[in-house]
Amino acid sequence: MNNLPLYALALLLSASLIQSCGNDSEGSEAPMEKSIDQNSRYGINAYDFPQLSPAARRQMDEWTIFSDFEDEAKKINNVTLGNLKIAADRLLTHTDSLASKFPDTLNTLPISTRLTLVKTRSHLLLQELERDRIDSVRIQEGIAALNQAVANFIERLNEEFRKNSIDLQLKENERLELEKQQRFRDSVFKSELEDQGSL
Repeated sequence: MNNLPLYALALLLSASLIQSCGNDSEGSEAPMEKSIDQNSRYGINAYDFPQLSPAARRQMDEWTIFSDFEDEAKKINNVTLGNLKIAADRLLTHTDSLASKFPDTLNTLPISTRLTLVKTRSHLLLQELERDRIDSVRIQEGIAALNQAVANFIERLNEEFRKNSIDLQLKENERLELEKQQRFRDSVFKSELEDQGSL
């Protein structure tokens, strides 16, 4: 019975020693893993986003915030971890600027939804980059998701301009048809007046 407190004390000391040794080994691995990841390159080497249509490009060139957004989106591929953090943070800032200064002609639900998705993906990538232990697979997945979100946003802009172009063409065709009908009615009316005047 005298030995029971001794065994309990020995067991307690052994458990705390094992626990502290385990914490030291984990602490020494994390910085080494971070230093390796700091020099690695992330993202796709030659990723190309969809091109804006000529009509969309003309409109977007007048909107300088979009040019900055586009430049930052291109910088998230094939970069080191430090540059990726900077690019993702700037992309998030430009996404906020885009959302707050959206032209009325483009302020539609599909476009704003795609932009919100870009903002969300940027934010999630930044959260992943701020973790204590860097997971390169999750970072690559985050970059791929962000690339896809930016591509979807650009494609939606192209679709909107294509739709607006079709709508404008339909309105122009309708206007021309109404003018043609009006000229026909005017000529018929004029003819009837001439016929009545000759009687």
